[in-house]
Amino acid sequence: MRKALHDITESIEKRISLSQDDIVLDIGCNDGTLLRSYQSNVQLVGFEPASNLIDEAKHGTTKIINDFFLLDEFEKHFPNEKCKVITSIAMFYDL
Repeated sequence: MRKALHDITESIEKRISLSQDDIVLDIGCNDGTLLRSYQSNVQLVGFEPASNLIDEAKHGTTKIINDFFLLDEFEKHFPNEKCKVITSIAMFYDL
């Protein structure tokens, strides 16, 4: 699974030019593996509602928000900011 997630971020980075101030958001980030697989030096932000995954997800990321994705919650932490990339991998199983 880690290789599959790395392949996803590699594909994204080939298509989209990311710079240091860009925000990459992963909705349902689990333990943060997908976020940490980006090669670019960007802001790595995740939403994860499962409290037991938060400590691990925080390692090597910019901000992990322990909640379901809510635009208001994102804007509270990143006012007037927009995401350059938004991913949500396999989280629809839980809906």
